[in-house]
Amino acid sequence: MPFQRLSSSLFAQALLLLLAGCGASDSGGDLGQRLSGAGHAVPAAAPGPLPPSAPTILPNPRGAPAAAEMPAPSAGPVITADQLFDWAERTLPQFFPTRSSSWDLPPYRFRYYPGTQLYLAVESGDRVLLLGEPTGWQLLPVGSLADFAPVVSPQPPVPVVSDVQPDRLFYLQATSFRVTGTALDAGLTVVARGCAESAPVPTVSATEMLIACTVAAAGADAVGLEVRDAAGGVLASRAFTVPTPQVTITTSLGSLVVELEPTAAPLSTNNFLRYVQAGFYDNTIFHRVVRVPTGGIGIVQGGWLTPAPAIKAGAREPIPLETNRGLSNLRGTIAMARTNQPDTATSQFYFNVTDNTGLDYASAALPGYAVFGRVVLGLPVIDALGALPTATRFGLADVPTTFVVIQSATQTR
Repeated sequence: MPFQRLSSSLFAQALLLLLAGCGASDSGGDLGQRLSGAGHAVPAAAPGPLPPSAPTILPNPRGAPAAAEMPAPSAGPVITADQLFDWAERTLPQFFPTRSSSWDLPPYRFRYYPGTQLYLAVESGDRVLLLGEPTGWQLLPVGSLADFAPVVSPQPPVPVVSDVQPDRLFYLQATSFRVTGTALDAGLTVVARGCAESAPVPTVSATEMLIACTVAAAGADAVGLEVRDAAGGVLASRAFTVPTPQVTITTSLGSLVVELEPTAAPLSTNNFLRYVQAGFYDNTIFHRVVRVPTGGIGIVQGGWLTPAPAIKAGAREPIPLETNRGLSNLRGTIAMARTNQPDTATSQFYFNVTDNTGLDYASAALPGYAVFGRVVLGLPVIDALGALPTATRFGLADVPTTFVVIQSATQTR
């Protein structure tokens, strides 16, 4: 098979491409000066004899530059001669095509490429050289293994977190934290605080990480996200404020906004919100109004019957009683209704139309009723409900003679 000879410009490209792998150790201009000063002008493509199968010329190079002309090795990872050869064949196949095996001829390790009549060699385990017909069969130093190391065996990219942003922050609702940066797929871990999941699993690409979280805390810096590298070092730590949850209740008498107390009464708050999120309270009525004109208890109760009337299907399991938590049955507060047994509250709730401190915790024998929020907007609607005339209906006392329907109950914060 005829040899594919290299023109002087093509061979210069080979050298420049090799030197490009050496980082800042050399340049094309310096290479030209070295070639000229060392008498290494590349000859025109003239026919020549086949190189020997064992290049005995290697141990006795002619006209190679002195070692002092070599660039100083740069700091970098250690690579082997074979790693350099393999990289050259992958990256520059036009100059280092299909080859035979590697040989050792101390102090050299080399490979020969008959298609381009080039040897690529490493002397004494470090200095990289070219030899072949285009070099006039003289060794031409082109760098050191340390110079080539950053491109032959590059260091893994260093992950960087540039930003962390949540989708939205609603108490007891799902959110997604979006982490952006570089090399985020390099074995990072995420530690989330204030999320219901103990170990959130991120969805990861090199530039974006999405972390699912069901928000389980409210207040300043209630939710936090920490991103750590593979060694456990903290790349980013962010904290976020979660607003106190609010529910807007729209009734046939008007709308009101209730702000809940997840810190003081988490079980009652979570129970109520889960009913809200399920749409349970939609199309239910206020079925009880207790009004004592002489200044006694005044409440309006709902969360049980539809206008049919019929019991609303879908009640959850009862929850433990949360009283003696610093919350009192004052005017405008919302509390859980229950039977005469403490831990029996399910879906029914009531609003205090008047101050009803007699419904607070007094003792283990008189544990009271659990307050878990207050009306922050629309208190006149509560007053209007409390003024409704009542009668005994459907076997129940204190039922309004006109049904007031909850058209919707929606978490709006």
